[in-house]
This record gives sequence, C-alpha cells and structure tokens, in this order.
Amino acid sequence: MRTPPRLIPLATVGRWLARVAADWQLIAGDWLLVAGCWWLMADHWRLAADDWRLTAGGWWLMTGG
Repeated sequence: MRTPPRLIPLATVGRWLARVAADWQLIAGDWLLVAGCWWLMADHWRLAADDWRLTAGGWWLMTGG
C-alpha cells in the first residue's frame, strides 16, 4: 500500500508567506523612496527654473527694461 503524500506543515507555510510579504514590503518601500526622490528632484528643478526666471527679470529691470 502506498503512503499518502506528506503535507507541508502549516508553520512552514506561514513562515514562507511572512518572508514573501516582508520582501514585497521592502520592494514597495524602495519604489516609494525612488518616487520620493524623483518628486524632490522635480521640485528642485522647478524652483531652480523660478530662480533663473526671477534673476533674468531682475536683470531686465535693472538694465532699464
């Protein structure tokens, strides 16, 4: 008579699922960090463009418009 297939213990499955969930949480955190960096850089470039626009306007006014 054949022996029935051995079942994987529930605790092993739970540990594996916890490890996979932790990996996905880290991956999601990395993507949020990358998105935050891109958002900050976009904001920085927007402010830098405003500074150059204001500087050019100031020079324009100082030279008599």
